[in-house]
Amino acid sequence: RLKAQTVWQTQQQQLFWRDYSYDAGGNLAALSDTRNRRSYQYDKQDRLLRIDYAHSQAPERFAHDPAGNLLMQDRPGPTTLKGNRLLMEGDRHYDYDAYGNLVRERRGTAQCLVTEYRYDSQHRLIGVTGPDGSETSYRYDAFGRRISKTVDDQTTEFIWQGDQVIAESSDQHYQSYIYEPGTFRPLALLEGEGPEKATPFYYHNDHLGTPQELTSHQGEVVWAARYNGYGKLTELRHGDGPRLHQPLRFQGQYHDLESGLHYNRYRYYNPETGRYLTADPIKLAGGLNGYRYTLNPTGWVDPLGLNARCPGSKDERVEREPKNEPSLPKLSRHGAFRGAKLDAGIPKAQQPDLVYDATTGKTHQYSYARMTNSSGESVLNSEGKPILAREYQFTRPDDSKVIIQDHSAGHQFKQPNNRGDQKAHFNLRPIENRRTGKISNTKEHYYFKE
Repeated sequence: RLKAQTVWQTQQQQLFWRDYSYDAGGNLAALSDTRNRRSYQYDKQDRLLRIDYAHSQAPERFAHDPAGNLLMQDRPGPTTLKGNRLLMEGDRHYDYDAYGNLVRERRGTAQCLVTEYRYDSQHRLIGVTGPDGSETSYRYDAFGRRISKTVDDQTTEFIWQGDQVIAESSDQHYQSYIYEPGTFRPLALLEGEGPEKATPFYYHNDHLGTPQELTSHQGEVVWAARYNGYGKLTELRHGDGPRLHQPLRFQGQYHDLESGLHYNRYRYYNPETGRYLTADPIKLAGGLNGYRYTLNPTGWVDPLGLNARCPGSKDERVEREPKNEPSLPKLSRHGAFRGAKLDAGIPKAQQPDLVYDATTGKTHQYSYARMTNSSGESVLNSEGKPILAREYQFTRPDDSKVIIQDHSAGHQFKQPNNRGDQKAHFNLRPIENRRTGKISNTKEHYYFKE
């Protein structure tokens, strides 16, 4: 766990610092920095209840209903949410369609300030109409990644690498982003296109990987931000010179100025309410409450808008179940297979490639391969015969080929401490390395009930 950060401009001049302390349960208990000191309180389920500030700032208070829905205590509203759908908070009223997508927000006197949201057949947000009549539209690629947004006839296009936005371009600007390998933690922002025009700025993130400051290569703070407990921007400071456009927020989130929403890969997050606009597309695999961000926003992140992860763990990409959450039913075999396809960027309706079986002279949608241990020896079943596993080959839209391995029988290697033993699962492998190869931003195993 991160304990302290200090940034110096020179050996004599300290730019800023942060100190972290944690309680016995591993929750963030206090955070002190150059600007303030914050202390955090939680309930018995480790849900955030209160943030107190040492210097001239009102505390933040939160409550939660039995289903884990966030209730802001400084705004009147219901004490429980039917179907986990927030219908009212303060002067804001919310309407949903039959699928549970937020389609309208009404606020102000007589609810005359109306924001409308429009979705496509896959429940992706494709348009927003603001109270002033402003129009915003969004477009997506075959993988569901947002590739452009148009705000009042001004279009910004986005360039992706896997699930990360690595650049954005419009008639007015071009900037790109560099991340810590294997994570969504930003390292640098490059303003301008090409080696001669690009100006680097460097991110300084908190323990969650949320940007707190940007510094220039001269060591000057050019951008600094404060957020509330659920990621809403509460203070923004710019240095001297032109103002930077810095839209990254919680890991995997991109702030849209036109709507106030955070684009979170598969969904849109509203930092005003600490909730998503739509239910989790992976259903119960993402948790029992489809609209909640995470169990605890001071200790968990959700870079894809699908399920929570613990930053700073050995592998942030590994799905982990939050403490004190009710145990979820295991996925069916079909559900796990679809999950593997989704993570690999394979369209849901795509069928496996046809492969030729030399032993039968026929083509099938799968082939068989011997299961082997780390020494290349065959894994044997209870009868002493090699275990054969089905392998499904898929060609992705970028023409790369991946293999989904069906290990329905699981495997027992009879190693000390049961090392390597697994229950029924699928593996995702690149076709070049079917034994130990890995595909970025996918799980080690896709388990399913036997």
